[in-house]
Amino acid sequence: MIEGEKKNNGRTEKEYRALEMLSASDLRQFNTDRKKFYKEKVLGEKREEEYNKAMLIGSLVHCLLLDPHEFDNRYLMSTCDAPPTGMVLTFTESLYRQTMSNMDEDGNITLDFKKMIETAHLESGFKISIEAAVEKFNKTGKEYYEQIVRAKAKGLDIVCMDDINIANRIVEIIKADEFVGDYFADVEFCELQIEGFIVDGVEMKCMMDKLMISHGKKTIQLLDPKIVFDNQNFFREYY
Repeated sequence: MIEGEKKNNGRTEKEYRALEMLSASDLRQFNTDRKKFYKEKVLGEKREEEYNKAMLIGSLVHCLLLDPHEFDNRYLMSTCDAPPTGMVLTFTESLYRQTMSNMDEDGNITLDFKKMIETAHLESGFKISIEAAVEKFNKTGKEYYEQIVRAKAKGLDIVCMDDINIANRIVEIIKADEFVGDYFADVEFCELQIEGFIVDGVEMKCMMDKLMISHGKKTIQLLDPKIVFDNQNFFREYY
């Protein structure tokens, strides 16, 4: 049973996500990982950071497709022309995840940085020594890593021009596609937030990617695009 719908007209995405109501994503997490759901939604523990290049490009494409005017509220442009690549990128991403997972409310890192370096070295797959890996990181990854951490402190994701160019090419391909291009012909009713409705006694919220209303055809359609790096097993694992 669903009752009591209430549309919200003024919240930013960050404010919306901070609302203590369940969403469809929360229900999916409850279905797939109840221990993680309990830690985050019941105990209120900090959500684990899952930053990586593929997710960044996916969220960037999503923004440029459906909510381009929100770009400045979500992203910070890096001074780097391009992010690090290969194992240095994996090393950088690992170091970032550990940093965010071990940072207190005052921004202090609570885990010994040497241990973080050791873990990053292991996860990156480097066959060279830790010292040699750190040297490579200092040359091409350190500035990018520091900017990611600073941006996250402001609630933003950092992007390079290389990221923007990749995302724009993907957006152009999607808009020109004969099957899905028409769905992105306009941006009306995108990222529409609904909050405070009750489903079986549970207060819920949702942010609809795109709502299409045709008065002539008397139809209402919802569009929820998923931008994925690899669609193998996507339907089974996601749904």
